[in-house]
Amino acid sequence: MRRQNAVIRRATGVGRTGQEQAVSDTCEITITAADIEAEHRAALATLTPDQRRALDRLANARQRTNFNGRFPQENLQAIFAAEAEARSRAAA
Repeated sequence: MRRQNAVIRRATGVGRTGQEQAVSDTCEITITAADIEAEHRAALATLTPDQRRALDRLANARQRTNFNGRFPQENLQAIFAAEAEARSRAAA
């Protein structure tokens, strides 16, 4: 994260003095969509199945918020309850 912030500061010039900005202007860093996609895919590749399920639950809770107006945490509790019931039925 610290490295990403440094790259963003370098690319945008945020937090720089005039002299640093002049140097920054001569050596701009170009970040492409392919760079972001590669970073995204690398991050996904390192996730465990449990982490993937947790991210899916969070995304589902946020999506439900758009439809029912409840807080994501409330929707997450409903998702936990439904998943626990489904797992109990499967185990029985």
